[in-house]
Amino acid sequence: MFEGIGIVVGVSGGIAAYRACDLVRLLVKDGMDVHVVMTEAGARFISPLTFRALSGHDVGLDIFGTSESIGHIALARKAKAIVIAPATANTIAKLAHGMADNLLTALSLAARVPVLVAPAMNSAMWENPATRENVVTLKRRGVRIIGPAAGEMACGEHGEGKLADAGAIAETVRMAVALPKDFAGKRFVVNSGPTREPLDPVRFISNRSSGRMGTAMARALALRGAEVTFVHGPSEVPPPMGVRAVSVETAEEMRSKTIGAWKRADGAVLVAAVADFKPVASAAHKIKKAAAVPAFSLVETRDILAEMGKNKGKRFLCGFAAETRDLVKNASEKLREKNLDMVVANDVSGKAGGFGSTQNAVTVLTKGGARFEVPLSDKDAVAWALADVISGEMIHGRRKTNAR
Repeated sequence: MFEGIGIVVGVSGGIAAYRACDLVRLLVKDGMDVHVVMTEAGARFISPLTFRALSGHDVGLDIFGTSESIGHIALARKAKAIVIAPATANTIAKLAHGMADNLLTALSLAARVPVLVAPAMNSAMWENPATRENVVTLKRRGVRIIGPAAGEMACGEHGEGKLADAGAIAETVRMAVALPKDFAGKRFVVNSGPTREPLDPVRFISNRSSGRMGTAMARALALRGAEVTFVHGPSEVPPPMGVRAVSVETAEEMRSKTIGAWKRADGAVLVAAVADFKPVASAAHKIKKAAAVPAFSLVETRDILAEMGKNKGKRFLCGFAAETRDLVKNASEKLREKNLDMVVANDVSGKAGGFGSTQNAVTVLTKGGARFEVPLSDKDAVAWALADVISGEMIHGRRKTNAR
C-alpha cells in the first residue's frame, strides 16, 4: 500500500525530538522510504546516528555539507510528503515567513508536496499570539497542522503544546500520500461491529464481532479520499482517523444512524454484525439468580440492508455475509434478494479469519456476475482489495452518478 513512497521527516530542536524515533519506525514499517532531516538544534537533543539506524539512510544536517543525493532540491523532488515532528515555535516562524536558512526550511520551501507540521513547545509559547498567527498563516497556505496535545510538559507544567501521538502523526501522513484518491468527492456510510440487545440493565444478547473488518473498510475508503460516516457498535478497536464516527449499541440505533447517513451517501458498505433478534422487553432491574430461570420472548430486528436495497436508486450498496456453511450459495441469495451491487462472503465457522481475528479471507460476488477471491490477509489488506473492487464497479464501471 505504501511500499517505496518517499517521505521526509524533519526533526527540529525540542525535548520531544526523541519521540520522532517512533514516527520513523512506524513509517518504515509501512514500507515507506524515509529520509530524516534535522536542524542543528535537533541534533543536540538526539543523535543523528539513531535516525540513520532506523531509516537506513544518512541524515540530512547541513544545507552546504550535504551530498547531492540528499540535497534539498533532490529530496523535495523525491518526497511525496514532508512531516516536521517536532516543529518548534522557531521552525514554525521560519516556515511562516518563508525563511530557508537550514536544510529543513529550505527543503520545505522547495517542496510541491503536502507539508505536515506537528508542533511541540511550552504551552506559553504555543499560546503566544505570534505563534498562533504563524500557524494560521501556514494553514492558509495548505500546511496541515497535527496537534498539539494537552498534558504535562517536560518542564512540569500542564497545558497544550505536547507533540501529538506518533500513531496519529503517522496516520495523517498515510492519509496524505495514499493512492489512488479514487473516492475523492464520494460520500460513504460504513457500519461495523456487533450490536447489544439488553435483557436487563447488566446483560445483553450480542455476538463475537470485534469490529476490525468494518474499521479497516472505513479506513481504506477514507485513505482513498472518501467522506465516510462510520456507524459502529461496541468494538475492540477504535474508529479510524479521518471519518465521522457515530457510536451506537442496539440494532435499532444502528438502523437509525445508518439509514440517516444513507440519505446523503453515494455508497454504503455494511459490515456490522447486527443482531437478528432482540427481546420483546428488557427487565427494568437486574434479574436475580435466586428467582426462577427467566424465559425471554424474542422478535426479529429490522433488516437494515434489505431496507436500503429497496430505495438505493443509483447508489452503490455492498453487504457482508458472515456464514458457517454454504458460503457462496447463501451470499448469492443475499446479493439477489436484497438488491445489492456487491456482497462480501466470509467463513466465520472458526477457521482462520472471521470474527475476532486480525486476518480474513473473503469471496466477493458482484451484481454483474463477477467473482473475486481475496486470500487470507490482514484485514487492512483485505479492505484495500475490496476498495479496489468497489472502485472498479462504482467509479470505473457503469456507475458514474453522485447521489446528492
